[in-house]
Amino acid sequence: EFRRLAAPLLAGPPDPATRHIRTTVSLQRRLSVVREQLAKGGALDFDEAFGREDRFTQAVTLFALLELYRRGEASWTQNETFGPIEVKRN
Repeated sequence: EFRRLAAPLLAGPPDPATRHIRTTVSLQRRLSVVREQLAKGGALDFDEAFGREDRFTQAVTLFALLELYRRGEASWTQNETFGPIEVKRN
């Protein structure tokens, strides 16, 4: 009887829930991704290239664009507020 009652206490712990953990998105990786995209055609539409990514990844990608601009590797145009962003390789 004791064994039956103690069995649940001696069982291993349940697997931890990990659905809430987000994969790390690094600036270096996003720099590589943007460079790869630009190398294919010299220009890209931000929404077409990255619109399916989650918002956090899109934000890090924007930081990558700022870094590429700072380094003189890329520039972009946006002709209207909230309009399409066209990124060009310099």
